[in-house]
Amino acid sequence: ELCKTGDPNWKMLTEKVYVDLTNHEAAEKRAEHGLAKKKRAKIFCLVYTIEKFHDRVPAIRETWGKKCDGFMVASTKTDKALGTVNIPHEGPEEYNNIWQKVRSMWSYVYDNYYEKYDYFHIG
Repeated sequence: ELCKTGDPNWKMLTEKVYVDLTNHEAAEKRAEHGLAKKKRAKIFCLVYTIEKFHDRVPAIRETWGKKCDGFMVASTKTDKALGTVNIPHEGPEEYNNIWQKVRSMWSYVYDNYYEKYDYFHIG
């Protein structure tokens, strides 16, 4: 409804986002060699799953995960081959308790990655 009545964000919701990978890669090279005018912001991406969905992790890592400066998969089981990390949390492993899992994930990220990245995203 809001889109039809002129919500200022309607365009963002209805058009594809274009990422200029050529300029992005050039900026990455400048930053690596200390030629950038300012420090490039770094983003850390975090995904949560459970062991029975570990087969989905490679697809996530190979699509949008590789565009992140840092990437981690929180799970119910640590698997070094997939890069998943068991993050214990309060309460049962169920959808209605997702807040406890997310809270524990943020705590883990803070303890291990806070100083290395500028932005954090859970996908």
